This record gives sequence, structure tokens and C-alpha cells, in this order.
Amino acid sequence: NLWRSWRTPMKVSANLVPYEDIGLGIRQYDSGLDKEVLDDIFELCRYTLPCPHHPGFQCSIFGDPRDKILKVFNHPSIQKLEESFVKCCQSYWNLEVDHEVTGWVYLSWTDSPHSKPFWHRHAEDFYRLSGVLYLTLPEDAETTWFSRHYDLEKKDFFSLPHVTNKWFIFPSMMNHLPGHPGNSNEMRICIAADYWIK
Repeated sequence: NLWRSWRTPMKVSANLVPYEDIGLGIRQYDSGLDKEVLDDIFELCRYTLPCPHHPGFQCSIFGDPRDKILKVFNHPSIQKLEESFVKCCQSYWNLEVDHEVTGWVYLSWTDSPHSKPFWHRHAEDFYRLSGVLYLTLPEDAETTWFSRHYDLEKKDFFSLPHVTNKWFIFPSMMNHLPGHPGNSNEMRICIAADYWIK
């Protein structure tokens, strides 16, 4: 019938990845990336330049590039990072589907001159997932806050665990706020990404 002729083909995923349910529909997955790959990604990311068209100190790292600043899209370690994210998203939905992704690196530190983070969400529909992976996270740095309200004074918020090299996957409609980088002036390096059905 007509529905079957144009809909995106889907199949149940056979490659489920173990995860930890940390609440609010947010799942924590092991990235599956070894130390050598993570070290490569760290070196590629820490000297990046900010894109003037995006808030904070961030630029594209994989998927459909929104900017051409970080020219590492074909680097083997970046491709493994993208594959890791896609695998976690397919596991989250238990579906392999025609999809698109975009990923970016977000750097923050105590005296960064760039714009401060703000509450936001990445989509208005149910067919998109977002992910966060911390490459570095200073001891006193915050992770990412989630809340239905944009007022931290109400204390009805939830933050991600303070761990590195894990993917946190969540529905893109969820309001969230990047946390404070801490007071040590060490760099907080975060990989963020979106996955959606074509």
C-alpha cells in the first residue's frame, strides 16, 4: 500500500549495548572506545577554534558539518566516535533505521570569554536522540542539568553523573543546561551529538 511504499525501512537491532538507566529516560552507555582512540580525540579537540555562528566555544566534529573549522571528519578515531554514538542510539530505540547524525565539541573553562551556557533543547519532535560524552571533566566541574523549569532556584533539577568516556543518551526534546566548568581553569571538553530518523 501507499504507506509501505514511502516509509523509512526499519528493523529491530540485533546489536543491543548494555546500559545503565540513570532516570528521566536518560541512559548511560560505555563508549567502547579504547585509550588510544580517546587520546587521539582529545588531541584533535583541545586546540579547536570556536565557530562564530554558534554559542560558546564549539564547532562541528562529525556528521553533516555546520562549519569547516575542525577538519577531522575523516580521521579514523573520529569515525569510531561517530560509530560509537550511532550504536548507542540504535540500542536505545532497539532499531536500525535510515538516519542522520551531527556531532560537535564544546569546550569550557573558568575564565572563558565566550558566551555563557543557557537552557535549551535540540528538537521539538520525538524522533531524535541526543548524546553527551565528557572527554575531560575537572574534579569540581558540573556535568549537564535537566529540568522542566528554567529556574535552578526551584531545585527540581537532575544532573548527569560525574564520569568521562561514557555516552549519555536522551530524547532531544529534554530541556538541559551545560554545567559550570569548575574553578580550576582546567578545560572541560564535551562531545555532544544528535541522531534522527531521516
